[in-house]
Amino acid sequence: RRWLLEVKGLYLPDVMFAAMVFDMKQVEDVATGGNVSMVAVPNGTTKPVKDTLIIWQATDDAPPGHIGVIVDVTDTHVRIADQNQHFHKWTNDYSHELKLEHDAEKGTWTIIDSMEGKPWNPLGWMTFPGIANRDLSKPLVWSPKYKAPKFDIIRLDRKTIVPTKTEENWLDLTNEAEKKFVETFGIDVSRSRLNENTKGGREAALRPH
Repeated sequence: RRWLLEVKGLYLPDVMFAAMVFDMKQVEDVATGGNVSMVAVPNGTTKPVKDTLIIWQATDDAPPGHIGVIVDVTDTHVRIADQNQHFHKWTNDYSHELKLEHDAEKGTWTIIDSMEGKPWNPLGWMTFPGIANRDLSKPLVWSPKYKAPKFDIIRLDRKTIVPTKTEENWLDLTNEAEKKFVETFGIDVSRSRLNENTKGGREAALRPH
């Protein structure tokens, strides 16, 4: 999502799982707020294209699927930039390479991948017809659509509420806990009395019983 925003100036709406991106038809242009077409190209058809999103299917080992960026394409490999998949320090501007097989007779190209020894070929890649890469030396232009609304300044007022009427002797002295409370603090349980130190007062309240 960050790559798409920075390089293409496009916003990828939220999806529950990465694999679901392959079924999407549109993303948003952050400069205009309008929709932009996104086209899925199935793996095993045409030759992959750089600066596209590559999508992996959901499996038992990877229920959400996976998503990355194709940053380079040769006749034998594609180079991928991604996260949460290969946990190592990058030595290039890509995280890893995947084998690219070409069937000259059929005219097809297939990206080959695996996970823990099991085949895990990508579903394909997402292209953005007519959308060139941004000039990264210039800041992103944002549509007002994405700007947070202005809110009134939040105030926090502290108010002290003094009761106009109190009920006397409402504690139940047949209850052992309440009886102990009265023995410690007295029958007057107003806030002013609780702050006193009489009969052990506050110190008693802070000590475990």
